[in-house]
Amino acid sequence: MNLISLVLGLSFLTTAAAFAQEVRTLDDATLKGDERIETPIGVIELQDNYITDEGVQALFDEMDYQRAVQTFL
Repeated sequence: MNLISLVLGLSFLTTAAAFAQEVRTLDDATLKGDERIETPIGVIELQDNYITDEGVQALFDEMDYQRAVQTFL
């Protein structure tokens, strides 16, 4: 029984580690595959080398904000 518990526990830990993605800085980002990148505007996620819809929206929102500030100044 203890051996089964140990095996199940280890398999759970390795599975959880495979799904957990570390957040990288832009300098450390490889920009390949699935990745989470910490930027000044928040975490941008890549899935299969493409930015997610939420990431695209965050980038466009930041561009809109920067343009509005430049126009005001």
